[in-house]
Amino acid sequence: MKRFKRILFVIEGASRIKTPLKRAASLARNNDAELTIMDVLETPPEETADLLKGVDASKLEDMLVAQRQAKLDKLTAFLMKDGT
Repeated sequence: MKRFKRILFVIEGASRIKTPLKRAASLARNNDAELTIMDVLETPPEETADLLKGVDASKLEDMLVAQRQAKLDKLTAFLMKDGT
């Protein structure tokens, strides 16, 4: 009996995620389930507004998204290489 149809793995800025990610991938594989990996970017706290004066918010957001996307791509490659 398959217990899971869909598994959501959320990255919360943790640096040590490979082991739990491998576990999620194993659960997905063993249950023939879909694995979704998600990362959420939070809005910077209001206290940082002074630090960001003069910074193009759109460019900053694009840079952050690109950085996080690269991290997700590396994790995906890790899973594919690991065979999970």
